[in-house]
Amino acid sequence: SSDLINSDSTSIQDYVGTFVPCGNGKFETLNGPLRKAMEEGGFFLSDEFNLADPSVLNMLLPLLEGRRLIYDPVSGTIIRAHKDFRFFATQNSAMYADRKRLSVSLRSRFIEAQVKDYAKRELAYILQKRKYKVGCPFRSVRSKKIDENALNLEKAFCAVNKAVLNREIFFGSTSSSCLLTLREMIKWVERYGVVNKLNKNAK
Repeated sequence: SSDLINSDSTSIQDYVGTFVPCGNGKFETLNGPLRKAMEEGGFFLSDEFNLADPSVLNMLLPLLEGRRLIYDPVSGTIIRAHKDFRFFATQNSAMYADRKRLSVSLRSRFIEAQVKDYAKRELAYILQKRKYKVGCPFRSVRSKKIDENALNLEKAFCAVNKAVLNREIFFGSTSSSCLLTLREMIKWVERYGVVNKLNKNAK
């Protein structure tokens, strides 16, 4: 299986591949994850699908429409999908930052499965159990009891998102707003760890 996490800078080359120098003034093709999965009959996951650039979505349309092929503008060739190839996509709601609302025609090409929001204490558990690059403010991950700091972060996460949904607070502009994601929460913890480490080293 292969996967790719989309961002506002993800390009078609990230999906299908590109040419890379191999010495003596020559170039060779470096296949991207989608091309590999299509040719080998694997599963491909496009994460944060509604962050993908419109050019990427247009490239994928023939594949999603059932023709099981795409045109590779890098090599100028047609890539045909193996009979066992499967395409999956995941995304957060368009209420989250920078996400686009996919057209009804594009969404109709998928079988959709909606995933419910975090259950009580689930987010706190994830934050506490995740491995961080620097010291985090939680007790040992071996502890069965959920740390109070993790619980407070979960409460803040729920309170902010509830206020956004109720249009009580706005981020970015007064005409639109966005919800917090797990990634933002993890960034908060990691930044705390960096600052905390710097403060300890400064003493």
